[in-house]
Amino acid sequence: MRGPLEAKPQSHLRKWLAFSLITLACDQASPRSGHIALATITDSSGVVVIESSHPQWPSQHGFTVASEPEVTIGASGLDQQGMPESGVLFGVITHIEVLPSGRVAVADRPSATVSVFDTTGAFVHRFGGRGEGPGEFAAIWDLFTCAADTVMVEFRSAVSVFDGQGRFVGRAGMADGAAPLALEAVYDDCGHFVASQQSRTPPPGEEGLTDRLMVRTDRWLSRHDTIGWEAAGEVYTATLNGGRSRVFHVPWTPVGNKPRVFGDDVVLGFGRWPEMRIYGSDGDLKRILRWRPQRMPVTAQDRQRYTDKRTAYIEMHGGAIEALQGFPSLRDFPRVPLHKAVFDSYLVDELGNVWARHYPSLNLGIEDQRPPVEYGTASAELWTVIGWDGLWLGAVELPEGFSLHQLARGRAYGVFSDENGVQTVQVYPIRRP
Repeated sequence: MRGPLEAKPQSHLRKWLAFSLITLACDQASPRSGHIALATITDSSGVVVIESSHPQWPSQHGFTVASEPEVTIGASGLDQQGMPESGVLFGVITHIEVLPSGRVAVADRPSATVSVFDTTGAFVHRFGGRGEGPGEFAAIWDLFTCAADTVMVEFRSAVSVFDGQGRFVGRAGMADGAAPLALEAVYDDCGHFVASQQSRTPPPGEEGLTDRLMVRTDRWLSRHDTIGWEAAGEVYTATLNGGRSRVFHVPWTPVGNKPRVFGDDVVLGFGRWPEMRIYGSDGDLKRILRWRPQRMPVTAQDRQRYTDKRTAYIEMHGGAIEALQGFPSLRDFPRVPLHKAVFDSYLVDELGNVWARHYPSLNLGIEDQRPPVEYGTASAELWTVIGWDGLWLGAVELPEGFSLHQLARGRAYGVFSDENGVQTVQVYPIRRP
C-alpha cells in the first residue's frame, strides 16, 4: 500500500486546475484595482500545490449570509420566572447535523439526547438519554449522519446507530486490537468511515506536535487504508511534583480539527498553518491548498489576559497545588507562539468549497476550557472560503451571536446564543452572487 505522499500522477487534474485557475482569476479580477490575483501552481511527485496570494472576490461581491434567519428552532426567550416562552429549551447544544432529507439533528449536552426537526423547524422525534441501556449513553462525544437519515452517536469507543425514525439499530465498537479508534467522519453510504489513532507525544520536559493516523475503514473494521498523518495538537509535556507527567496544549494553538468528507475525498487541515490537504479514498495525497492571510500576533494584552485567568482560577480553588499544576504559567512553557493559529475549525459545503473559521481573537487555544473560551463575544465569526479548485475566494462574516456548525442545501446551520445564554438553532440562507 502506498504511503500518503506517494501519490499517482495526476496529469489530467493538473491540466484542468491550471486552466480553471487562470480562467477564474481573469474572470474575477477586481474592477477597482485591475489586479488579477493568480494562484501559483506547483507539482511535486504528482501532488498539486495551489497557493493563492490574494482573495479572488471583489469587495462586496462574495458569499453573504442573510441578515435574518429563515428558521429558528428552540425557545425564543425566557419569561419573568426564567422559563422558556415558547419552543424546545436546549441546555447546551454541542452538535448540529443536516440529514439527507433536510431534517436537522441537534445534540443536547445536559440530557445527552438527540432531537430531530423537519425543514420548517417542527419537532419530529427524540432519542438517546443518559444510561447504559440500548440506545442510551453517558454523553455525546460526536454526531454523524448518512444515507436514509441514519444518525450515529459516538461515545468513547462505541457508536450507537439510529434509523430515520429514531429507532435504535445497534451499537458497534470502534477498537482495533489494543489501539482504540476515534470516529472522525462518515461517508454518505453509511458503510465507510474515517477513523483515527492517536500517536506520539513529546517526552517530559519537551514541546512538540502530537499527531494521529487517519484511516479509511468499513463498519466491521475489516480493512484499513491509510489516508495520512495529521497534526493533532501543539503540546508541552510537563513533569509535575511527584514525578508525574501531564500534557498541556500550548496557548493560542489549535486543539485538533475534524476531517471532512466530500464525495470520496477527505479534507484535512491542522489550523496552525493556512493549508488544507485533499486525500483520495485510496490514501493518495491529491492536492494541497494554501493561502496567505495576515497573521494575528500574540500581544502583551493576550499574555496579561491569560495570566489574569490563571490567577482567578487558582484563587477560586484556594491556591491548591492541583490548581497550580492544572493551569501552568506562561513561564512554564519552553516557548509561547508569536502568532495565533490561523483557523480553529473548518467545513465543506455542498459545492466543495472549504470554509475555515478564523481563530477567535480572545481564545486561549487550550484544550482544558476551565478558563472560559469566549467565542462570539468580541466580534462576529469570520470564515475564509477556499474553492474546491484551490482558489482563495474571500471571507464571510456571520451574524453576531451565531456560531456556524454545518453548511448544506445553500444554508448555514448553527447556534445562536442570546444575552440570557439561551441557545437556539438558526438557519440562514447563503447568498451567492
